[in-house]
Amino acid sequence: MIEAPVSRIFLIGFNRCGGAWFRDAFQAAGVRWRHDRTGELAADIAWHAAAGTRPLERWPRLVGISGLQRWNKPHLPKVEAFRHFAFLETQFPDALFIYNDRDPADWIASRFFQREGRFADCEARHEGCHRRDLPQIWLKDRAAHKLRVLRHFEGNPRFLHFDLSHDPDAKLVNWAAPWVRLGELPADRGVESAARNVVQIDALAEDLHTRARRPRHRPGRPDSGFVDAVAAHCLGTAAEAGDNGALSPAAAFWTPDGTIEAKLGHPLPLLRSGDGPYLAERSDQARDRVQAVVNGLLELGAHPPLTIDMQDAREAGTGGRPVPAQRTLVYNRRPGAANLVLWPLPGYHDLAPEGRPGAFAADEVAFEDKPDLCLWFGNLTGKPLPHLAPGLGQRRMAHHYLRELAQGPDDAMRQQIGQALSAVTRYRVVSRLHGRPGFEMGFVLPPKHEKAGEDRMLAHLVTRRVPDTWVQQGRYVLSLSGNDTGSNFLSAAASNAVVLKEEDEWELFYTAAFRPWEHYIPLAPGGDDIEDRLDWARSHPGHCKEIAAASRALVAKFAAPENRRAWMAAVLEVLGARRAPP
Repeated sequence: MIEAPVSRIFLIGFNRCGGAWFRDAFQAAGVRWRHDRTGELAADIAWHAAAGTRPLERWPRLVGISGLQRWNKPHLPKVEAFRHFAFLETQFPDALFIYNDRDPADWIASRFFQREGRFADCEARHEGCHRRDLPQIWLKDRAAHKLRVLRHFEGNPRFLHFDLSHDPDAKLVNWAAPWVRLGELPADRGVESAARNVVQIDALAEDLHTRARRPRHRPGRPDSGFVDAVAAHCLGTAAEAGDNGALSPAAAFWTPDGTIEAKLGHPLPLLRSGDGPYLAERSDQARDRVQAVVNGLLELGAHPPLTIDMQDAREAGTGGRPVPAQRTLVYNRRPGAANLVLWPLPGYHDLAPEGRPGAFAADEVAFEDKPDLCLWFGNLTGKPLPHLAPGLGQRRMAHHYLRELAQGPDDAMRQQIGQALSAVTRYRVVSRLHGRPGFEMGFVLPPKHEKAGEDRMLAHLVTRRVPDTWVQQGRYVLSLSGNDTGSNFLSAAASNAVVLKEEDEWELFYTAAFRPWEHYIPLAPGGDDIEDRLDWARSHPGHCKEIAAASRALVAKFAAPENRRAWMAAVLEVLGARRAPP
């Protein structure tokens, strides 16, 4: 029950410090509270702090706010909006602030093992360090943030420092009383004690001690031949005449003054504060990709102007379509398309050496010890292939057909949808091979397509979410085209399995280096020859093992920081977006 006016209540401590407990306590008293796990609120606050404008206008009825960080998108800047407590106090003078704290040893252990270590991996990527370095970094950061908070709010009655490991409930209840009448607080504060999990803590300490004795990786010299070949492939060909109508609606122009403009010329809501990264007011796929690419370019020492179009399935320059008016960074193109310069897609192509944060999980099972299974899991994407549906009128992306299925089509429409999907590689393969001995596969649909997944055409083919390591669970992994090429190719190529890749004619930054029968087994467009290729693979296990080893070595070469930085720098120098070193 609200006793006196209060616009907001902010938790300004770190994550893993009882945010959900505070939410439950205040919600029971009638306070509208959100413990954010998406990073949406944190991104909004950080962007408005850079702009100097009032945040959280999209949530006018929200009072309590916790979870003010974004870590679940490692390709985007880490956002810790709880650090903007001074800005928030200026924007909301009648707000309440709680510095939620806990025992530091318990806090470190809780963070280190959060989401099976994924949080620690993301932190290590952002810090540019090993996981073993995190406890010391976290302790120093915690001490510095705590000192800043306590100094800023010293003597302020609208501020509370609450230690969940030691402070009694009455401390919170009595402090909040002038504004909120709290009832009995939840008994479980959600802050486990190290004393209850000694084995886990001891294992952490021993693991860190062991890793600390290992020599740190020192970058070598780049492989000049490899770097030159990758850069030449990515640069492709240039053309003088072009039309920016060839760009997708998601394209962006990074202009000389640092502004990032949309295709139609208006500024995108991407701001840079000082020499920090660009931040976005809100998240969507197109904006996230532009933001991530530009921030990556900054790390490489690049400068504008540059044009970026990270949309899927770039068909520009083929089939009578024009090419862009200037050379443009894309992540995919058709062979021979001019003015399209290949670049890694953030979130998909962020390669790192094995064992480093952000790397693919190491595959500990040798090819010959894996189950004799052929695997594929993924989203239902793609477009009907012309040679498989010559009589089909309009060929549309699969998501259009999924939307129609979700609406409950009549029999005539269902027949048309079935005809179209039968020419989409992923549906064609999964509907034919699902449930057969030796195959494990299924569609993992995003929430927006769950309704379509309940239709009788798909329900038996849909599976629950699978771990990223599914590519390691059998000897043979399919890489099937979707909107463009198969997005699981690199993770599969980094495993001890052999990849059977559909030849889809899409070019990405890595495709020229991977050769059929040397690094993967090729499949015909549509995948109708999968069974024949598997018969060959099963009768040539030695050759398959060699193919898998070659592809794994090539992924490692792409992931080597010295090679990755060198070929990207070479591309930027040709584009005039980076000065060559003296």
